[in-house]
Amino acid sequence: MADETLTTHAEDGIATGDVVTPHGSEGVLGRPAAHGKDQPDLGPPSFAELVWAHYLWRRQLQELETRQARRELHVPLEAAYRRRLAAFERFNGRIVDAYWCRSEASAVAITAKPAKPFARNVMRRSSTMRFHSATDWKTARSPVIATLMQDCETLAIRAGEVLNGTSQRIAIRWIMSVASFLLARCDMEPPRTQDKRRASTQARAHVAPELRVIENYYLQAATKRARMVYVWGMVQGIIAISALIAAVGVYMAIESRPTLHDPSAQQLAATLAAGAVGALISVLLRMDERRTSTFKIDAEIGGRAVRRLGLFRTTVGAILATAVFFALKAGLLQQITIPQGPRAIYFFLVVAFLAGFSERWAQIVLGGAEGVLTPMPQQQAAPSTDGAPPHITGTPGNGTDPAT
Repeated sequence: MADETLTTHAEDGIATGDVVTPHGSEGVLGRPAAHGKDQPDLGPPSFAELVWAHYLWRRQLQELETRQARRELHVPLEAAYRRRLAAFERFNGRIVDAYWCRSEASAVAITAKPAKPFARNVMRRSSTMRFHSATDWKTARSPVIATLMQDCETLAIRAGEVLNGTSQRIAIRWIMSVASFLLARCDMEPPRTQDKRRASTQARAHVAPELRVIENYYLQAATKRARMVYVWGMVQGIIAISALIAAVGVYMAIESRPTLHDPSAQQLAATLAAGAVGALISVLLRMDERRTSTFKIDAEIGGRAVRRLGLFRTTVGAILATAVFFALKAGLLQQITIPQGPRAIYFFLVVAFLAGFSERWAQIVLGGAEGVLTPMPQQQAAPSTDGAPPHITGTPGNGTDPAT
């Protein structure tokens, strides 16, 4: 574990420098050694740098322990490692779980970064977990293990970017257990080549099915999260439309406009809201898992994109409802009779809800209006057999009677 505590004591005559400077000018991993205030700020160390610093510290500790058994020790590189650990955790969050290889500079770890105060207190978001891996030093001689570790890293990236909350913690810790198992098998690597191949084959037989199970869990969790974000985007769209209607109403009331109490204005406002609500109900019914769901969305396009799609869906529902409303008011749908009086607004509420609920129904209704607006093509003039001028059906463009 990264937060483990090792009690070490100083040996008489051993130097107490913080970093190893093999060439006199560079510290661990080529970073400049500490020289007071003139040291440049290189930013937080990467996980690979932290792993290397940890490996140098542990190797120095083991060398001192073999020479000074039962003596108080001081490990010069411990302070350098602790500094890098503190810098790494300030940027990435606290390391909550880690596995450090004993024989090579390789490790895997999980960090938990707390959410910002507003996101934590207002939006109730939990900490974000990330999986870190630096295993090339250990897995370079084991292609099978290296491939499996790559699968773990890829799956962890997808889970870290798409999931959140409990599902993210479950997936990341599950991946961490598999990666720790693989590194532990590398630490117990047998000396003979044949035994190494057998051990790698056994590890793949154990880990590959486990990774498939983790991926299936991730896909299910990602789909559920995408649906929740999509619905929340639709709710935001309804709130935006309602706020727009309220703002227009307040403006008309302030300006003492008579159209505020006009039945057509009230019917239009009700149409906008009912169309957006119809779109929301339609999506919720399509998400029903008790039957074959027809709602498909790619969760890996990102939460913001999914939320925008939900907002656009309610907007489309409101626009379709408004188009049907105008078609009815213009008299383009003569086969539909609009009731008069107070019942008219309820009629438009039902029509707007259906238009937002079913795009197909709205297209059928608007198709009837299109047939009224589109003129019928005139028939071709039939040739006369008796030499008389041909008879033309329809009304000519000048509006005169063809018989005259």
